[in-house]
Amino acid sequence: EPTAQAARADAPATAAGPMPPESGPEAPPEPPREPAPHYFSFAGDGTEFFGVYIVGIVLSVLTLSVYYPWFRAATLRYLYEKTELLGSRWTFIGSGREMFVGYVKFLMIAGALYALYTGSLLWLQNDPQMAGVAMLLIMVAFFGYLTLGPLAIHGVLRYRLSRSVWRGIHAGYVGRFGPLFGHLIGGQFLSYISIGIYYPTFQADLYRYLLPNLRFGSLRPVFKGTSDELWAGYRTYYLMIVGAIVGLIFISMLSAVLGPVGAVLLILFILVMVLLV
Repeated sequence: EPTAQAARADAPATAAGPMPPESGPEAPPEPPREPAPHYFSFAGDGTEFFGVYIVGIVLSVLTLSVYYPWFRAATLRYLYEKTELLGSRWTFIGSGREMFVGYVKFLMIAGALYALYTGSLLWLQNDPQMAGVAMLLIMVAFFGYLTLGPLAIHGVLRYRLSRSVWRGIHAGYVGRFGPLFGHLIGGQFLSYISIGIYYPTFQADLYRYLLPNLRFGSLRPVFKGTSDELWAGYRTYYLMIVGAIVGLIFISMLSAVLGPVGAVLLILFILVMVLLV
């Protein structure tokens, strides 16, 4: 009886008996772990791929580019079958016939725009009184050509990714044409007027838009790169191009003043002095 009274005094009683003692503070949840990285590997052979590539080039030339869609399908099929992820190879299930249909559509649109441009230009030259209408048609053809490139890229992304399969899982592209057109046209324009300096930023913005609009099953990739990282690899190439352009201008100016022989001798003298220093 004293023991029972002590138990009733120390712990509150319930219908099922004394309540269990209160537990201590809960441990903080563990931070989410980063998933383990998985890398692509390529098992192709340069000699083998060269055979596929050179045969496709020759047949495309001999058939006046009619064979080109089958050539692209063969190269994509080879590259996919040699690309591995987690022990499984990718598969490209597209065909040259499907790509030929899109290729013909592209050529028809490009041909129609070219015919519109040349016809409007001839109309402007032969009938100056209709200059307003002719200029309007020329502008329509010009903006059509601006749209043609992004439209082709949009169509290629939708088709090629829908034919990309890994372990029975299909990839895809769900982006819209309007934002893609804005990124391409705006980025190319700024790259031109900045003499290529804006190009890494353009590429980073484009990848940042494209990758979240790709899907692989229920997954969406994310681009975490920056324009500074792209610029680090682009800088050498950019400086080489700029140096070549400046060098050509410098040689042209020297040739105009000193003649070709004098320009060559002066350039050799400068190179020798630089090496000696």
